[in-house]
Amino acid sequence: MTLRKTEILQRWDDRLRRAELAVAAVLFTALACVVTWGTCARALGSPLIWSDETAVLLMASAAFPAASALLAEDGHVAITLLERRVPPGMARAIGIARDVSLLLIFLALAVLVWRWFAPVAEIARLVGQKTDGFPNFMYSEPTATLGLNKVWFWLSLPIFCIGVCFHTVVRIAARRGKSASC
Repeated sequence: MTLRKTEILQRWDDRLRRAELAVAAVLFTALACVVTWGTCARALGSPLIWSDETAVLLMASAAFPAASALLAEDGHVAITLLERRVPPGMARAIGIARDVSLLLIFLALAVLVWRWFAPVAEIARLVGQKTDGFPNFMYSEPTATLGLNKVWFWLSLPIFCIGVCFHTVVRIAARRGKSASC
């Protein structure tokens, strides 16, 4: 991959990372507001029954974009003892192997999420075609107290898969670009 293409990928990667951080910040802010509001209401003797469920859903929904952005910043936990003790070329190879392993894990997660969401079957159902098997209730299952479909909160998973796969591909391309330029 040419240096120019790698730079373009890294710019898009940075934009995605900033967008993920913004989404996570909004969700964590909403979480703080809901917890504060629920705590105050409970202290005043009028608990908000929906606040606990909302807090859990907001926390889970915020964690995924934040984790994806953390991967883009290379802030995830990594054991680099070996990489620091080998020559630079071998360290790059170990880094690429680590990133390829991560990509394979994220792709496996993406396949599981795809199977769970079954978007093709859901689209077929929406347009009135008969589908094999049982209907996927994840699209209609409501939250216990809010009455919203849980799928709106579960959408953070496929978005996470797309984000981490993109970040990991960009990291691999950047490492390969560095080794090609040396």
